[in-house]
Amino acid sequence: LRELVVADNVEGQIEVARRVESEIFPAATRSAALRLAEAIAGEVPPEARLPVQRYLVNLVELGCSPEARFEASRLTAAEILVEAGIDRRLAEAAAPFIASNDPEGIKSSAATIAAAITLSEAVREGFPPGLVSTEELAEILIRLDPEAAGRLAISYLEPFEEAVRLLSSKTGVDPEIVRLAAQGMVEEAALDLVRSRLAGEGSEALALFEAVFEPEPPPSLEEALSRAKMFVAESIVEMTGLDMETALIVSEEALRVYLGLSEPEEAVGRVTEVLGVEVLERVIAELEGVLVESGRRGFIVALLEVDSYEEVEKAKEELMGIVEPLGSNVIATGAIPIERDVEVAAVEGIERSDRVSSVAVVVILSAIIGSVLGIFVPFIGIGAGIVVGSAVVYIAATQGYITLTDISRALMFSTSLGLGIDYAAYVSRRFRSNLRGTWDPGEAAAKAVSESWRPVMAGALAAALGFSSLTLATGFPFARSIGMTVPVAVLAVMVASLTLTPAILALVGPSRLVWWPTCPYRAYEAGARAGRGAVRLSAALAPVLLAIALAATAGSLQYVSGFEGSFDVRIFLPSDTESYEGLNMIFENYNPGVLFPLFVVSSGGEELVSRLASSLEELECVERVEVSGSLLTLQLNVNPLGSEGVECAEDVRETAHSVDPGSLVGGVASENLDLRERLYDLFYARVIPAAMVLVFLVMLLFYGSLPAAVSAVATIAFSALWSVALIAIVAGLLGLEVPWFLPIVVVAALLGVGMDYNSFFLNIAREEYRRNPGIGYLERAGERGAALVIGLAAIMAGAYGGLMASGIEALGVVGAALSLGVMLA
Repeated sequence: LRELVVADNVEGQIEVARRVESEIFPAATRSAALRLAEAIAGEVPPEARLPVQRYLVNLVELGCSPEARFEASRLTAAEILVEAGIDRRLAEAAAPFIASNDPEGIKSSAATIAAAITLSEAVREGFPPGLVSTEELAEILIRLDPEAAGRLAISYLEPFEEAVRLLSSKTGVDPEIVRLAAQGMVEEAALDLVRSRLAGEGSEALALFEAVFEPEPPPSLEEALSRAKMFVAESIVEMTGLDMETALIVSEEALRVYLGLSEPEEAVGRVTEVLGVEVLERVIAELEGVLVESGRRGFIVALLEVDSYEEVEKAKEELMGIVEPLGSNVIATGAIPIERDVEVAAVEGIERSDRVSSVAVVVILSAIIGSVLGIFVPFIGIGAGIVVGSAVVYIAATQGYITLTDISRALMFSTSLGLGIDYAAYVSRRFRSNLRGTWDPGEAAAKAVSESWRPVMAGALAAALGFSSLTLATGFPFARSIGMTVPVAVLAVMVASLTLTPAILALVGPSRLVWWPTCPYRAYEAGARAGRGAVRLSAALAPVLLAIALAATAGSLQYVSGFEGSFDVRIFLPSDTESYEGLNMIFENYNPGVLFPLFVVSSGGEELVSRLASSLEELECVERVEVSGSLLTLQLNVNPLGSEGVECAEDVRETAHSVDPGSLVGGVASENLDLRERLYDLFYARVIPAAMVLVFLVMLLFYGSLPAAVSAVATIAFSALWSVALIAIVAGLLGLEVPWFLPIVVVAALLGVGMDYNSFFLNIAREEYRRNPGIGYLERAGERGAALVIGLAAIMAGAYGGLMASGIEALGVVGAALSLGVMLA
């Protein structure tokens, strides 16, 4: 109406008036009618309320005209009949008689409904589902009850027989066969039909039919063909005197020609090939367990001249064309398919683990900060840091300055996410604490940075230096990749946490919406009471806990010093990949000791080679030694790709050098032995000491305390030893393979992330000492920082624990070890 008044011209007023007529009046009329329907329904008996209300609603929908009354009544009657269980078509037929109040029509409709119900019961009793269509049922109904007088309500025998006669006349099949089919005995009906038609075509066809279908019909087409093949083979043996094996091949080829699957020329060629079976048998017997699967269910095809996955796929398609018609399959495995599957599956697995870890991080971080929406503030800074750090890493990788691997990418994301949350959460809590002393968000943010830069920078530098120590592992791109990539991401999130995060916090300020459900001006310490109790208890039991820690460390040190992980490539593959399935088939059905042997090259003549072979054959892990000149090929009876293969290579090398000091030992197991010894020497002799010294110097530089620096390094060493030992024990109980590089990754990661918790605690202790240097400041620092450190550790454990959802066994074990190590630290 306001638009009508202010319209500038007549056309505008007409347009508004049309809208009022077309939109507002009908809506108002319908609203009034609905209220009227509710009011009227409230005055009628309860059993009539729903029909009356529906009638009025339908009447309004149809326009409230005199013609609409009949249609509204018809629609209401049809709806009520359908809800009562009546078929919709029958309900639509009866509704006009009810609307016009025609008693005869209603009676006729009721009789039709009763007849239809009776007929449906008869069909349910004697006809299998789907045998008679709806149209055929309607035809039977019209034939038997054209006036809808309800005759069908007398008995269902007459419609059943009428249906049999109808189907017999339509199909031209004998009524007795139709009756068998209608009663559910479809197989008997089919057999009678076929037998009656074959009786006039000769005794051979009837004999074949009876051989296949008697004494009982075959359950499947495959079984029918198998019976037919056996019948023909027995006939061939009887007529020609051939052996059954040859007769079966001839029978199969004859059936293939008969069924149109082969040409006669192909069948003749195949039967001719049978003559070479005995020669083929001798060849296969020699190759069984090597290139032919034990049990002869498959064989290995070696592709020696392929350079790409596309070539492997092309060769696979060609092989599929050969074996698929025989009901066989081809699985591609080996270096090229494994490399591709690792690349594809690792990306998908890491994305899945990222999603899982992100959920855990969000839940725990909301509890630490005390806000649901507030967690997105630090995540903006963290995300920016991760994006910048990842961009720098990827640019450097594309330029060839560093190498980026799947493991280093996973650790880069998990570590930067976890450490970034540590830093951002610490700054955010400081900001909230400072808001209570000032109403100026900018001042609170600036003060938060001044209080946080020391622990954040100390933790970040310690983490970066701890990871960068892996670059000392020269000659090992895998370890150097971690040492080059992870520090970049850690430093990037550190800078973002000390710059971008405080700036965003200053913009957000004390918004109650952001900090809900807690109040930004009130103190919030997540788990403060539980943390206070835990700290007091641990302080009281400090000597006992220290003794337990030292004992556990001594036991773990002894266990870890003899650690021997697995080199089996299968633990780096998801179990649903084709190359993993292929490797499993090789290890289960072939002899991996023959496929992956050890080689020894002697430096002497025939006599020395003979003595060397005799000595090597005495080793328990050696199954057989084959000599070819100065080359000895050793077939192992243990898994050559696992830790047992490495131990065997060590025994072989020691024995060979004792007999022939100038001999050389090679093979996959020997390569893994060299890899382990070389990397472990570098790691334990160079990387760990360098990392420990660097972390120690950082803590000493930032906090000026020798005991603090020593205790920080000690806690990391303890937790790394405990976690590796525990994971190795649990994995052994669960039957999981532990990757050989687990100690390297765990120590490198914990040297980084563990420093955060030490740095945060030391910073809180430093503040408590400045407030009151008396006895007990460390305990008060523990009460303030315990919940924070435990919560941040839980976030980091969740970030690393997400690797367990990757679907890759090696990543899962590494993630479990890192998650456990972080919580122990």
